[in-house]
Amino acid sequence: MPLGNAEPNGWGAEPRRSLLMPTFLRSLCLPIALASALAVGGCSTGGHAASLDDRAASVPTYDAELGSLGYTRAWRGFPIKANSAAIDFVDAGPRFVAVQDSDNVLSVLDTTSGERLWSAEITNPLTRFVGMVHAGSRALVSSETELFIYDLETGTLLEKQRLDRVVNTKPLMFEDLLIYGTNTGTVLARLTSVNVRLWENSLNGPIDFAPIPVGSGFCVVSQSGEILVADPATGSGVGRARIFGGLGGKPVANDERIFLASLDHSVYAFSAEARQLWRHRTGAPVVSQPAIHDGVLYCAIEDGLTAFDERSGDVLWTNPALSGDVIGMLRGELLVWDGSNLGTVDPGSGEQVDSVRLDGFDTLAVDRFIDPNLYGVSNIGVVAKYTPNL
Repeated sequence: MPLGNAEPNGWGAEPRRSLLMPTFLRSLCLPIALASALAVGGCSTGGHAASLDDRAASVPTYDAELGSLGYTRAWRGFPIKANSAAIDFVDAGPRFVAVQDSDNVLSVLDTTSGERLWSAEITNPLTRFVGMVHAGSRALVSSETELFIYDLETGTLLEKQRLDRVVNTKPLMFEDLLIYGTNTGTVLARLTSVNVRLWENSLNGPIDFAPIPVGSGFCVVSQSGEILVADPATGSGVGRARIFGGLGGKPVANDERIFLASLDHSVYAFSAEARQLWRHRTGAPVVSQPAIHDGVLYCAIEDGLTAFDERSGDVLWTNPALSGDVIGMLRGELLVWDGSNLGTVDPGSGEQVDSVRLDGFDTLAVDRFIDPNLYGVSNIGVVAKYTPNL
């Protein structure tokens, strides 16, 4: 499961005044009778869980492979996971890494030692989750219909809030304000401190990708191609625009520009007021995850991984041999992950410097863009942290 470039507001990261962080998928809860087992690290749903030794033996360490790229393994950790469960979600921050499996068990590991600090069941068997964010000592976990607020240090459920609509995206966080998108095109903001809906706005078409911060506002795009840039405090529109199709990857932005990979065979740039700046037409729908860094937009199109000048849209280089997502930069070289291979790429020329195969990892997560820690996660229930050799 490829993971795009690192986002703010990860677990253990202090939230920016105007931001959020990677995606809860459909989840199933464990029986309430397992609560005591979770507290001591046990799990039996879906067949007996593999022992820690069996789990560790089933996943290569990749010490030599990642060592060749400039990483050293710091530890291996083990979230609660039954044999039948897959890992659905990984979120890495400076202090904690959170892992949720398809049996709806959320485990939080310490990033220094890999120790599992706590695990928790979330809710009923058919509940679908959309995402979580962190604020101070609280973890805010959102399902389609409810918000669960946990003590991040202990895993204690502090509060449960009912959402006013069925939401479809992870929230964008502005202090204690959470902004969601829905399947019906509604954008809504919830003030968590007083448990009220603050405002709503609407777009045509479903919203599949979470709102993103841009400048002092936020941007959200529907799958019909409508773009809204708005004020988070009021929901009032700062600008609106339209493209000819929905998104193939989550939008990205900096303080001045918004970048979209579209199913209408295009890569776009818009201003922070939703004015179109440039459009690069492609020969096929763009379904990769773009990344923006230091004036360059990186996005895989049908021609290969491509670097665009963020101001003009001019193509700086294209590498037909690469098709993955840029997830970070290590010692000045791009890190490109395609779901099986992690490579380093010269950002000036697009030439691949090195590449290693990491088949044992179903997810590769990063905690920041520049010189990130890597978290390799296997569906067997192993999390391995690798630190950069700087």
